[in-house]
Amino acid sequence: MSENNTTKSVSFYSLLKVLGEYRRFIFLFVAVSLIGIGIYSSIMPQTFSSEASVMPPEQRGGGGGLSAMLQSAIGGFGMTSQGPSSAIFGEILQTRSVAEFIIDSLKLKQKPQFKNIPPQVLTQTVQSMLLVTVKRTGVISVSCNIQTGYLPNDQEKKAAAQLAADIANAAIAGLDNLNNQKSVSTARKTREYIERVQVGNKQKLDSIQFVLEKFQLQNKVLALPEQTQAVVTNAGMLGAEVAKAQIEYSLAQQEMQPGNPVLQQLEKRLSALREQYQRSQSGGMSGTDKYSIPLQNLPKLGREYVNLMRDVTILEQVNLYLETQRLQEAIQEARDVPTVQVLDEAMPPLQKSAPGRFLMLLLTAVISPVIAMLFVLAMILLKNFKTADIS
Repeated sequence: MSENNTTKSVSFYSLLKVLGEYRRFIFLFVAVSLIGIGIYSSIMPQTFSSEASVMPPEQRGGGGGLSAMLQSAIGGFGMTSQGPSSAIFGEILQTRSVAEFIIDSLKLKQKPQFKNIPPQVLTQTVQSMLLVTVKRTGVISVSCNIQTGYLPNDQEKKAAAQLAADIANAAIAGLDNLNNQKSVSTARKTREYIERVQVGNKQKLDSIQFVLEKFQLQNKVLALPEQTQAVVTNAGMLGAEVAKAQIEYSLAQQEMQPGNPVLQQLEKRLSALREQYQRSQSGGMSGTDKYSIPLQNLPKLGREYVNLMRDVTILEQVNLYLETQRLQEAIQEARDVPTVQVLDEAMPPLQKSAPGRFLMLLLTAVISPVIAMLFVLAMILLKNFKTADIS
């Protein structure tokens, strides 16, 4: 057991001795690596990152009208009626439509770094620049990373920082624009349906009103209940006068001879009253009476008139109801349209986010000695292997 420990100690000591013989090489390798990494970190492209954060729209429900009834009937299902979730907004931010909105709004195709990129590749590039994070609180953050070229000057660094902020803000604007374009709330669909029904209902009302007007002109009907009462009252009064004249004439016949002037006068009066009574039955108390209705036509006219007035009244009430509902749905539609609430706008970063020069140098200082020692050991093993082959 002690012999094995002694062997291990001798081997480890021999290893340290060998590495010590190559310490100058190891130190030189580490120094060159640090200098090389330091130089490369100064000339390599620099990355600037900017972040914006938003909240999803408030969940809006309630209200009156048909849409509220429909929502309650189906359990309030529907994206815009209850407000999109943060996860949906996060997905929308990563869509091609938002990337195309960013490209068009910022005119990225005209910028030097994007000028020669094909449209489809440019869209994918913009999508890859966006990093979307949905937090547990529902807040959505979208950040954009922009790289400069090699050996960037101060102007290029400022331009990259500004572009990172512009793209992040444009992504939020694209989200809001796309959401407003694609959102279809229950209230909007209800309003559009009501407006279609209103068009047909108004056409029916206009048609029936035209028929009613034609009916009134043809049958001399203005206000049938009042006209009916007037005709019946007038006919009753004339009938009573005829009855009185008939009684007077009958009494005169019993007392007077047929050629008596008084009897003849009573006969003429009775004849005139009977003629007036007949005219009241057939319509028109005189030749200039345009609005007297024949008594025998009153039941038929009354039925037609009542039916027409009923249809007109129903359609007028339906139109009034539809207009009330349309206004309610228009108000609810405005409430249902979700808009993005920006918490923090993206600002141009003052410092680059990458590369981290200190971290690169630290890792180089840790890794390069290991690489140098492995290289030395590999060279020694290769040398011993060649020596053994020669022997």
